[in-house]
Amino acid sequence: MVRIIRKVYKNFQQSSVVLKFFIINMLFMLLLSSLLIFIHNFINQTAHQQMLHANETFLKQFSTQFKGDWLTIKNAVFKLGSSLDTNQINRNQTFDSNYYLAISKYKSKTNEINLQLPFSAQISTYFPEKDLVIGYDGSSSLEIFYKTLADKNGAETCKCIHEGNDAEQIFSLPKTMIYTYRMYPEGSIFIQINKADLIAYLKDATMLLNNDIVLFDKNKEVIVSTAAYSESGYANNNDLSVNNLFPKNGQYTAPEGTFGLFSYSVLISDSTIKDSLRQARTFSVILFAIFTVTNIILVIVNASMFHPLRKITKTLQSALTTSTKNEYDIITNKINELHTATGTMKQTLNEQSNIMEQNMLLHLISGRHYKSDPTLLHSIQQKFDSYIVIALIESTNDGKYSDKAADLLAQWLEESHLFYRLPIHAATHTFIVQSTKDGYMAQKQQLEELLQQNFSYANAEQFVILCGISAVHHKIEQLVTANTQANQAIMKHRVQFAEAIHVLDFKPKYSQTAAISQLSMDKEQELINYTLKGNKDAIELFFEKTILKAQPPHTFEQAKNILRYLHDLLYVIMNSKKINDSDIGIDHDLYIHSFNLPYLYEQILKGYLYIAEQNALPSSLLMDQILEFIQTNYDNPDLTLTYVADHFSITHVYLSMYFRKNADTNFNHYLHRVRIEQAIKLIETKPDLAMKDVAQRVGYSNVGTFIRHFKKISGTTPAQHHKFQNLDK
Repeated sequence: MVRIIRKVYKNFQQSSVVLKFFIINMLFMLLLSSLLIFIHNFINQTAHQQMLHANETFLKQFSTQFKGDWLTIKNAVFKLGSSLDTNQINRNQTFDSNYYLAISKYKSKTNEINLQLPFSAQISTYFPEKDLVIGYDGSSSLEIFYKTLADKNGAETCKCIHEGNDAEQIFSLPKTMIYTYRMYPEGSIFIQINKADLIAYLKDATMLLNNDIVLFDKNKEVIVSTAAYSESGYANNNDLSVNNLFPKNGQYTAPEGTFGLFSYSVLISDSTIKDSLRQARTFSVILFAIFTVTNIILVIVNASMFHPLRKITKTLQSALTTSTKNEYDIITNKINELHTATGTMKQTLNEQSNIMEQNMLLHLISGRHYKSDPTLLHSIQQKFDSYIVIALIESTNDGKYSDKAADLLAQWLEESHLFYRLPIHAATHTFIVQSTKDGYMAQKQQLEELLQQNFSYANAEQFVILCGISAVHHKIEQLVTANTQANQAIMKHRVQFAEAIHVLDFKPKYSQTAAISQLSMDKEQELINYTLKGNKDAIELFFEKTILKAQPPHTFEQAKNILRYLHDLLYVIMNSKKINDSDIGIDHDLYIHSFNLPYLYEQILKGYLYIAEQNALPSSLLMDQILEFIQTNYDNPDLTLTYVADHFSITHVYLSMYFRKNADTNFNHYLHRVRIEQAIKLIETKPDLAMKDVAQRVGYSNVGTFIRHFKKISGTTPAQHHKFQNLDK
């Protein structure tokens, strides 16, 4: 390289002055051209950034508008699912005369809701016990509902919309998008949205900036788009970017946003940007032509000024001698930059390989049909010839999701483990970790120590961390099974509310554990009575026995389902009492997604106690009513603790505790004392009555029982008392 530079310099020294000036002028022209190219690129980049900024601002505005409309739909679904009308249809029998009246009323209510929904959405409710779907077009069986749906979409549809355990799901059909909400304990609400109406909504939003919007589901599959897209983008490409999905429309820049079950992208066509920059390019070309002509004129002028410029030439020769070393340093720096660029390229290729592997693992763990690359699959199998899946759920003391423990786990795994972190669900952090049967228990113990050391404050602040670990697997095709085991380790373990951190391994018996623990109708009525009668102590005792001290203890999944049921029942009571959410301070929408059971327990209990406090009677007033009832009905032989409890809509256990607390004696002793006092009055006022008649008049059907209690309370038998009464006379 040095020789070449020296040779060029020597030839330059030996060249004529005119040639030297020509070369210098050409260098000057190249310098000016480079400056023009720089200005051209700067203008392009600035304009592109401004357009991108405008579309990102549009995306934020659209996100706010779309969230508001979607929350309107969710609130309508939630209120319908927890309404008394829905509960009434579930409980009525088909032969009941009120059953069809309830269906007619429910249809009218459904039509009223439909008029208020955005996107021209239509709502339907499925009642599995009745095989009944009630919607805007009337009522029908589930089979007819699916047939109607197939006719609308021009093709057979999957008859699985009503299935699944997720609280919320999105189904995309050829002409219809369906949002499903699963009611507790069974049943579903369907929201049908015509894709043509949704596209019209999106086009109206994009009219100003002339861009396009693509709406995806949580699996990154297109639901609707204002731009035509290619279905082959899913089958033939691992990279589901917008430029693969929309190949006919050129390249795109795509700002993205997410909301709940959706994500969306704003497509900015690069061709549109190019059109807007055409004038800038034209201006640059004109400037380049002007500078070129100027340099040619300078060459001609310099050629005519040969002699005056000889001195300048000598000056340039001395300057070039000094610059040779500087040029060598520049070339050396360029070579070093090339080496650096090569290393960066290798790093980029590794990152791309990791992205492709992660994308394949996401498809494998989701269980969807996926045409995998055998070479890539073999590479992953070589890395994870023995592995486990770790599912991590963490929730703060206000019931919201957190990433602290997941980030800590990822940092710990980077030190000594081969792993991938997969973004499957917002609430659950999923890790695929290389492991062996021999090292499994050591990994579990280390993980538990890591969480205990770094989150020692979790118990005090109600910060919940649930970590489920699958069994060790050896085939990457078993990823779905491993992921299910990790999640079952969390959902099927027996709940201990006092512990905040749980590191749980999968047990085969979990697959036989029921997901739902039913609350009987009697228990439901008992809780409603406590709430409407204002018995706060009884409500706290009910919650403690039903959830905290249940025998056997509930699994996490069962406890969450019972809390959801109690939450829905609370919402029904709130609606009947016209109590607003803000009065109690409960975030009903947050409940569906929260995994912090202690937080949910406190929030729901707080709601019941608030309503009970609004309906509570003074303790003395209730006691006076009970005593008055006994005084009035003491002659009824069926008057028992249970009889009185049923009359006042409380349990006999609560009545027994309440009576002893406020009367300083138990219920039975007080009842016998009242009856014997009345018997003494009868003996004194009507001495001719037989003891059998006296016993019956004060509520005793058995004379022997009457005599025994008479002697126990008065100290004498009825006959002795009668005799003493006659002696006094």
